[in-house]
Amino acid sequence: RLSIMPYVDGFVLSEYRFDSDFGGRDVTREWQRLAGERYAIHDDSIIPAIRAWKEAHSFALPLSERESERDGGAPAVVTRPDGSPLGFEARLKTGRAIEFDEEAWRAPEVLFSTNLHRTFDVVGLQGAVIHVVNQCPIDQRAQLLGGIELMGGTSCIEGLAPRLEAEVRAALQAAGSNAAVKVCTQRNRQFAPWMGGGRAS
Repeated sequence: RLSIMPYVDGFVLSEYRFDSDFGGRDVTREWQRLAGERYAIHDDSIIPAIRAWKEAHSFALPLSERESERDGGAPAVVTRPDGSPLGFEARLKTGRAIEFDEEAWRAPEVLFSTNLHRTFDVVGLQGAVIHVVNQCPIDQRAQLLGGIELMGGTSCIEGLAPRLEAEVRAALQAAGSNAAVKVCTQRNRQFAPWMGGGRAS
């Protein structure tokens, strides 16, 4: 589940909170959909395995390379950001071997292309961030944009922070704004929501 909570100088602006029934499971389902174009893996019993492959291999394509692919060119990425090969082989419980490659970066694209609200357009994480910031008092928006922090398991997708930063900056520039944008992450951020809940209880 996606939740965006703005806070300034230690004060939470809860009235501007944004929630959406969207998250890592949608990336998992996209992995399954993409791989299902080549393999018969539509049974939900395979979801735990796909989730493990997603967590181990997913990465967000840099925005510049994604735009190149959208324009009809091939993305420049032929290896993962750390230089390791893009493709990998996995085995089903039946012993059958299946191969993955582009799923590793294509599946996370749902994070930037999905409409996250039922009644109005909030497209992708970048749209949700901008939506929240624009609801906040105008004198606090620059501070919010300059300190976007990612938490939760999905935030561990490699390259997600720089991709989101580039997406937010590009969307703002398209709207005529040159506001500074900074997206950051912390160690153990996948546990941050649980740790915060523990402290609050």
